[in-house]
Amino acid sequence: MICAKLGYTVDFATSRAEVIQLAGAIWTYFGIFVNVYREIPNPVEGLLRMRHILIWGFLLSLVPGHVVAQELRLENLQNKTILVFTPHPDDDVFGAGGTIALLNRKHNKVYIVVYTNDDKGSYDPEMTSQRLARIRRAEQEGSEGMLGTSKENILWMGYDDGMLEYAPQPKLTEEATAIIRRIRPDVLLSVDPGEWYERWHKSDHRMAAFNTIDAVRAAEFWLYFPNQKLQQGLEPYRVPEMYFFYPSPQEANYFVNIDDVAELKFEAAAKQVSQFEPAVTKYRPDWDAKSLEKAKDDMRHEQPRKDGHYVEAFRHAGLEQEKQMSDLAILGGPKAKRKPFPPWPHYDDKEQQALKDVLESRVWWRTPGTKTLEFEQAFVAFHGARHGIAVTNGTAALEVTMAGLGIGVGDEVILPDFTFVATASAVLFANALPVLVDVDPKTYCIDCDLVEAAITPRTKAILAVHMGGLPADLDRLTEIANRRGLALVEDCAHAHASEWRGKRIGTFGVAGTFSFQASKLMTAGEGGIIISNDDKFERQARSVHDCGRMPGEWFYSHFIYGSNYRLSEWQGAILHVQLSRLDEQTHRRHQNSRLLDKLLSEIPGITPQKTDARCTRNGQYAYIFHVDTKQFAGISVERFVAAMNAEGIPNQASYPPVHELHMFRNGEYRKRLSGKQATEDHPFLQKKFPATQRAAGQTVWLPQPALLGAEEDMHEIVAALSKIQKHAKELA
Repeated sequence: MICAKLGYTVDFATSRAEVIQLAGAIWTYFGIFVNVYREIPNPVEGLLRMRHILIWGFLLSLVPGHVVAQELRLENLQNKTILVFTPHPDDDVFGAGGTIALLNRKHNKVYIVVYTNDDKGSYDPEMTSQRLARIRRAEQEGSEGMLGTSKENILWMGYDDGMLEYAPQPKLTEEATAIIRRIRPDVLLSVDPGEWYERWHKSDHRMAAFNTIDAVRAAEFWLYFPNQKLQQGLEPYRVPEMYFFYPSPQEANYFVNIDDVAELKFEAAAKQVSQFEPAVTKYRPDWDAKSLEKAKDDMRHEQPRKDGHYVEAFRHAGLEQEKQMSDLAILGGPKAKRKPFPPWPHYDDKEQQALKDVLESRVWWRTPGTKTLEFEQAFVAFHGARHGIAVTNGTAALEVTMAGLGIGVGDEVILPDFTFVATASAVLFANALPVLVDVDPKTYCIDCDLVEAAITPRTKAILAVHMGGLPADLDRLTEIANRRGLALVEDCAHAHASEWRGKRIGTFGVAGTFSFQASKLMTAGEGGIIISNDDKFERQARSVHDCGRMPGEWFYSHFIYGSNYRLSEWQGAILHVQLSRLDEQTHRRHQNSRLLDKLLSEIPGITPQKTDARCTRNGQYAYIFHVDTKQFAGISVERFVAAMNAEGIPNQASYPPVHELHMFRNGEYRKRLSGKQATEDHPFLQKKFPATQRAAGQTVWLPQPALLGAEEDMHEIVAALSKIQKHAKELA
């Protein structure tokens, strides 16, 4: 406006930083104005000279930023989430309908929140409030539908009295706050609460305008109004950008060219039949041709124009008016990733149908059922095995395997110190001793040289863990096991569909155990399976899992000690469907992980888990990387993890070394041992385990659901890491 009055035209499409730059420039030139003016005796000459100083100073202040060329315009946004608050069903269409149509065409997800159905806007004495509310709802759905907004994306606040100023303000703000937190928009549009027009317009417009502003503010904080819907589990959210429609000419600072959609807007607005004469005086559900054309001509005439083009005027405000104290989300800045990763677990109507089939069959347990058996057969076929025993969970799979191998009192099983507790506790459950060895410092899988050194006459098995989905060195381990006469068991809880030299894991030794707990690569909430090609082992393990029964024998014959580890038909049905997606999901996780390998190589201090060329496919339960905290201002891994989570990147620190668990430190584990083994020293507990200590204390895990995202998601992960590294001193 200033430039226009001075005889120049400037398009005000500026960001917050540019506004600050501009304000600073104006302040500077104002100072020059004052100082120079004092030195000029002739006031008229001074004013003329100052006019030139201000004009050139103002224009020069715009040159370095190239503000118009660099701004991403509202109407050019793509694949964003837009939230529009409107007082009545027609205000969004009249005030921003063209912009809404453009945003929908650019594949943005547009939501419309309507405060009231406005059941007072009729002079028809035969019209009832309830009837008009229903009419206006249908008209709104028709209007927005023409603009590209689906009916499901129109949210109704539920106040049908047309008098929002009499509704309890905390209640309204509570509802609007919850919507903002749930939708988490990139951009919010609302009717303008400005100083000129809307502030002195209808009370329901004024109420809607100010209520939305209150809700935007409240959405940022855990507590704002006493009745805020914290119980919904919705986290605070800061709206990045705001545009107000229906601004006064004095306050409009942003214009969207709607030439391409102007006629569409007029057609959509005409769907609001009840708000045009003659239907206001005497309602009718549709137009006559003459009245319709007149209404659209009136809209064409009244639609604002700028430089010969149809435009919609906005006041661009946003919440960037307050100085942001930090770019880090954990310190109040914006998230690097505002859109969540794909939800986990994934399901669709196939799981629903599978559960329905079980329900209607009335056969819900495995013995007479077919679903768990069908899953077992499909899973072993997928992994190239002959036998499969589905059990209640992954820990149970390990326990049954130990029993199936005959491992018990006085025996030893070698396993890595870097693993989840179940790997060790399953051995203790069999009354045997878990002998812990360190891991390879780069792959985090069991160190084969240390396995060889730990073998004693008591050793009965090697229990290898495929950490994060990366197989342990199966070439070395099978060679050692075969040469020393030991059973090799693969803990495959992280490694569904992983491959070693083109062969799927789980059958390189006597048995492979898998988990279907909620975080795993396929899930039924809980569950597990043992696969094997060893007939003798399978017969023994199957009996253990089924109360000591033997196949083909009388149901109440129990030949060995066993328990009930059977999987239900419900879980078997779900897992069979989950298995159908495993191949495609594994491919996506593997590809995204390799992309992360490439992208993270450019960030100092981040070292991904080393890959092995013999691993031809990684199931990728997690993307594990080492963090050199020196490259992040010395912050702790816990602080790093918290900062990443705040940026919208789910991640976690590792579990601790097994030897540091309380049950080993306080000797509680000895209660599971017998005889000499229960009282003698166990030298492995005196070792340092340097690689495990480093892995447990300095690695960060990205969980597998994040690896199911798009390529763009992987770039956002890296952007978050870079952002934290850039501002790490603020976290120190």
